[in-house]
Amino acid sequence: MSDLKELEKRILALEKECRRLSDIESIRQMRYRYWRAIRDVDLDTLLALFSENSCADFGIGEQMVAVGKEAVEKLYKATVGTWKPQGQYPRGFVPEIEVTSDKTAKGTWMVEAQVLDREKRLVTNVGCLYDEEYVKEDGQWKIRRLKTSFTYNQYTSMVPPK
Repeated sequence: MSDLKELEKRILALEKECRRLSDIESIRQMRYRYWRAIRDVDLDTLLALFSENSCADFGIGEQMVAVGKEAVEKLYKATVGTWKPQGQYPRGFVPEIEVTSDKTAKGTWMVEAQVLDREKRLVTNVGCLYDEEYVKEDGQWKIRRLKTSFTYNQYTSMVPPK
């Protein structure tokens, strides 16, 4: 009888680990949708990734902090909403994602974005860290808190040297 109980215990532990790994992958996929939405200036997709009680801090002053979904939407419309599609190419990598409960998680990402200004013929490479909290709403992982810390900016001319 103890062998059966031990087997049940192992199955429960495996189910729990599968849920945790599935949640981590779902968060990764959500973040990839975020970066594609930034690249394509797809505000509907982008804003759907934020929770009802979300907040965002772009790390460049109080005017770039938003608390509450409505304020987050306003911030993204005032920033990303003014960009041209295919003008920014963000990439997130080296994620550390920790599932803290059935409905919460936290994560950090290294992010690089290449920003193209075709009129000025300038490329800006931006490096930053994202510190985030996630919440599961209606079975979907969403961004609850996003805090950006910039690490570098590098400017390169698109004009070839003579």
